[in-house]
Amino acid sequence: MKLGASELFTVRQLNGLQRVGDLLVPANGKFPAFSSTGCIERIDDLMGTAHPDDVRDLGYLLLALNYLPLFVIRLLLDLTNRTEQMPAFIAPLFRQLNIGLKGVVFSLYYSGYQRVTYSGTNTLDVIDYHVHCAPDQAH
Repeated sequence: MKLGASELFTVRQLNGLQRVGDLLVPANGKFPAFSSTGCIERIDDLMGTAHPDDVRDLGYLLLALNYLPLFVIRLLLDLTNRTEQMPAFIAPLFRQLNIGLKGVVFSLYYSGYQRVTYSGTNTLDVIDYHVHCAPDQAH
């Protein structure tokens, strides 16, 4: 899937998600950057069961993140980690922003999905996470 082949989000919205994803999950040692894995291609699977209003609102946020300078996005992400120092009337909004953005990014990143053309290390291999199911052995 090319960036923009989503049924739920536009190219600009996906670009906003990719920018945030690369700030939250940059390449680090064996870990690939968010954008290099191609996990963003699974956004419709992740958000397909969400309430339409939530998808719409996330889309608005992602669109804004597409246009904001990176230093402003970094500042915004930093503020979402400092809610204990904020006034009570605004802290819940920043906590929701923190959970929402990180939830989407990390759910995609650690889904194990990677685009077909990706040749790097799978994130699940890096953390040595391998789920295996086998039938119980009858005695």
